[in-house]
Amino acid sequence: GVVGEGFSTTDGESDGGVTSNWEPATRVDPVFPVEAREKGIEGYVLLSLDIDEEGKPENLSVVKAEPRNLFEKEARAAVRKWRYKPRMVNGQAVKVLGHQVRVEFKFNG
Repeated sequence: GVVGEGFSTTDGESDGGVTSNWEPATRVDPVFPVEAREKGIEGYVLLSLDIDEEGKPENLSVVKAEPRNLFEKEARAAVRKWRYKPRMVNGQAVKVLGHQVRVEFKFNG
């Protein structure tokens, strides 16, 4: 990555009232778009996704992005590579539906 770039993510709680901070076991940082870096633009993308029984993200959709049409592609590409620990219910891995994650694009310093 380029010196001065920073990424942070916030996992939301959206699983039917069960409070959980669903942290990915493997996280890949997004690429900071060149256009945004050159213009000094920061922002974030809020994604909704399902996590399959193997802990892989699927059905990614953009809930909100600020600014629009700048960071969405890179945020989706990175989160697609994340891996979560499968959710276990009664000893069986189950899907997690409607999980939300916020990917922030910020400059450090």
